[in-house]
Amino acid sequence: MYSRIGLIALVLFTTLLCVPKIGKTADQPDAVANGICMRALNMMYEQTDPHFDKGEYNHVINLCRIDVQGDPHNLEAYANSSWLLWSMDRDQEAVEFLLQGLKANPNTYYMYDELGSYYYFRRKDYAKSISYYEQASACKDCPALTLHMLAHAYQKNGQLQEAKSTWERVLAMKNDPNHDIAKHNLQEVEQLLEKQNRVN
Repeated sequence: MYSRIGLIALVLFTTLLCVPKIGKTADQPDAVANGICMRALNMMYEQTDPHFDKGEYNHVINLCRIDVQGDPHNLEAYANSSWLLWSMDRDQEAVEFLLQGLKANPNTYYMYDELGSYYYFRRKDYAKSISYYEQASACKDCPALTLHMLAHAYQKNGQLQEAKSTWERVLAMKNDPNHDIAKHNLQEVEQLLEKQNRVN
């Protein structure tokens, strides 16, 4: 383990030494230097798994924090470390790290989804989770599963009509592997709406 970390440090150090020399000899010095740095960052990030297996969660969190300084688009680093943080009751740090990830990656559903899931599962704050799931659902890369969560959040928050519309949107998607589950959930919401209408 330590020899692996030492190798990573050596690669990073060598990169710093070589950058001026690369600038004189390579046609694309920035690309070469960045490639070396990214390889070193990837090697470092790979160490999160063995640390996790040993229960060294703070090491995992710290490695993720370092990694995103060089690769702010490593979405898994934000997600995995924030999950560890809130599982250790360090909720404020978890949310701050997720928001950092969102700021660096505003055009993908991923970080909105992670924040929505935090407020849904951890805080049981369904209104807050909806605000993030809705933003995730507006992204072009939003998967069906995020819409599933949005529909569930609507239902938990008593917004049955919105839940119904979301399940209908899911059923219109062709790439949802959980089509039958969505169909069942739509029927359940429709029954709740009928019951609500009879009462009113």
